[in-house]
Amino acid sequence: LRYQMDQFNENNTIPGLLSTSALRNVNMNNTTEDRERHRVRALFGANLHINDWLNGGIRFTTGLLQTPVTPNQTEGFSQGKYVFGLDRAFLQATPNEWLTLTGGRFANPFFTSSRYLGTDLLWDPDLAFDGFVASLHPQINPHWKLLSSVGAFPIEEIESSNTNKARDKWLYAAQGGVEWTASDQSKVKVGMAYYDFKNVEGQPN
Repeated sequence: LRYQMDQFNENNTIPGLLSTSALRNVNMNNTTEDRERHRVRALFGANLHINDWLNGGIRFTTGLLQTPVTPNQTEGFSQGKYVFGLDRAFLQATPNEWLTLTGGRFANPFFTSSRYLGTDLLWDPDLAFDGFVASLHPQINPHWKLLSSVGAFPIEEIESSNTNKARDKWLYAAQGGVEWTASDQSKVKVGMAYYDFKNVEGQPN
């Protein structure tokens, strides 16, 4: 259960004025009036152990079907039944202790501060990744471990034609880093990532 309040400064520009420029596409209904909501979230899932090197997972969650990042639903019986949809479905192979291969729909495979600091500056914590990723994490010695991940993730499939010149949208990503573990088991982790979005930027028609 969750109480959520969205607060706005009363001096904000109203949405109608934000959309006056032809170069803007503002999808916002409110910029000045505070909003209060009581919300609910439910998750139901299972981890699947297939054999010593192959595992999987499946998870269902509440949430709006038209957005990939919020499993919260606003309470109010006039809105009818809550939506319950597939949020995770993946297979994960571990051929050895330093290599993991994952395919399907899975949690964020990259090290980001959002897991530890509660920030969604880079990726929303609720976002699921579709596609394939390979993660390598060899242990150099008791104190040092290397971290690297590479993956390809479809964002949107497009039915191209002689009139529709758009192409499938993809995200290609790579990350490298190191993790240091002290004698008292304290850890420090540092990583750097590169994200390459293909066919996402719009072109004037």
